[in-house]
Amino acid sequence: TLKELDLYTNPLGRAGAAILAKNTTLTGLNLGESDLGDVEAAALSRSTTLVRLNLARCRIGEDTLARNTSITMLSLAGNPIGDAGAAALARNTTLCELFLPGTAIGDRGAMALACNTTLVHLYLDSTRVDDAGAIALAGNTTLRMLNVGGCMVDDIGIAALARSATLTFLVVPGDVDDDTAVSLTRNASLATLWMDEGSFIDNA
Repeated sequence: TLKELDLYTNPLGRAGAAILAKNTTLTGLNLGESDLGDVEAAALSRSTTLVRLNLARCRIGEDTLARNTSITMLSLAGNPIGDAGAAALARNTTLCELFLPGTAIGDRGAMALACNTTLVHLYLDSTRVDDAGAIALAGNTTLRMLNVGGCMVDDIGIAALARSATLTFLVVPGDVDDDTAVSLTRNASLATLWMDEGSFIDNA
């Protein structure tokens, strides 16, 4: 029985997405760069068996996938979902891993996601998240992996993340002052720290 299907860059269209949405055996589906839009995403959101779904760099701008109750790992990287899409996803209670780099999310979206209590891995690299968003995310106690590399987060936001007692993996912009860098290295929960400009610290 087919459980995993990779159709990366395959232009399925509405008919193909509708057929896949009705499949009752697939648990993993990769449709990255498949030129799918909101209509196709809405069809896929009705799946009750999909657990992992990659829709990176498609044309999805609405919040239809937020209503799905089976998916635990979702990638919408490169889709223009913005703060409204992030807020909708934040209300989902089954997602554990969420990949949202390059999605035009700002502080309001980050603040909404910070209130989610099921997300464990969150990737917001290359978005518009600033210090306010980072401070909100630092207060989340369920996140273990967080990526805000390539964002506009400065020393204030990074210092807040350095005080997290639950993050074990963190990616932040690399241009930080010495005091902030020291506070990051002294964090007791962080096992792995990546800084944008190539520095890497392993506290394990």
